[in-house]
Amino acid sequence: MAIYKIKRCPGCRYNKVDSRPYAAGLCPKCGKQMSFSDNWYMSYYYLGKKFVHSVSPVKRLTEAALAKKHVLISEGRFIDKIPSTPWKVAVREFLTWTKSNVPRSHSFYKRRLRYCESYFDVYTLEKVTPNILEKFKSWRLAQKSKRHKDPEKNKAVSPATVNRELAAIKRMYSICQKHGLVDPSVASKIHSVELLDEDNGRIRVLSPDEEKRLFASLSERAKIPTIIALDTGLRRDGCVSLKWKEVEWLNDRISKEVKGGKLVHIPLTPQLSNFLKKHRRTQKFLSQYVLPRVNAPHLPTRPNTDFGFEVAIKKARIEDFVFHDLRHTFATRFLERTGDLKALQEILGHTSVKTTEKYLHISDEHKKKSMRKFAKGGN
Repeated sequence: MAIYKIKRCPGCRYNKVDSRPYAAGLCPKCGKQMSFSDNWYMSYYYLGKKFVHSVSPVKRLTEAALAKKHVLISEGRFIDKIPSTPWKVAVREFLTWTKSNVPRSHSFYKRRLRYCESYFDVYTLEKVTPNILEKFKSWRLAQKSKRHKDPEKNKAVSPATVNRELAAIKRMYSICQKHGLVDPSVASKIHSVELLDEDNGRIRVLSPDEEKRLFASLSERAKIPTIIALDTGLRRDGCVSLKWKEVEWLNDRISKEVKGGKLVHIPLTPQLSNFLKKHRRTQKFLSQYVLPRVNAPHLPTRPNTDFGFEVAIKKARIEDFVFHDLRHTFATRFLERTGDLKALQEILGHTSVKTTEKYLHISDEHKKKSMRKFAKGGN
């Protein structure tokens, strides 16, 4: 039996228990300053099974709670049953955890769970069953998204969206189980729920003519993330949060931490290098960010805000095109011109080459179109 706090690294997620939390110190892996958890934890064993609970910021209360458990176990009155945890309480505890441990994913989990709130807020964690989750999937698929202000423009919620929400729910159950808020048997049933089949075949690529029309419509501010995306394949979040220190002029590359905490090294093209150098000389705000927030230069532009790209797309009359398609455009062009699948995988930060292989099909289609054009004499 023990009580302790957990000291965590905000960078590499390294964590360690400490029963005497006086100074967190530096992370032994990455050297960043670590910090302690707000609450004291207690752990104990019963019939060979370990129990861990997040109790209170007050050490004395945690000691009292552990002593009570010890008495119950000694007298044979301990019941291996976790109290009911309301859905709202679980969400609050989980989001507190994500903010401290996975800050890059905090907004994702917060947004996804917000859409689930109206359906699950009447339940406790143990009352949610696989059958209820199956009904939730059907309920969500019958709804329309809220992307546009005009309800007529909103499409039905996609299977991919529902899968992201299910992933957030499963992650919440995992953390709640770890913190003693839900029984492991309940969490395992939630994890058994299968995801929906997704249609990942859509890959929209910008044509040369569309690119000309797009850049003729873009504002000077909107050109910055657009050029970065077209020449690096970075996602929207990576483009708007890019720091000048991540642009390594001596190594002629961008070193950026991307989705999943993975560090990628992307060589600078001559076009992008010249553009960034010119932009830095003429940048109006003294900021560590390549695209700082207009009213707060010490902060990056919010990725979910419109910095002029969507307006330019409408002005250029380009149909069915979003910012993420610039990443698809980069990947497709890279394969068409180099054929180096392994290099593309490293640049895009894909863990598996299978994820990158989807661009091979697009590249082959481009070759077939070119061959048909050749066969017709170039017309």
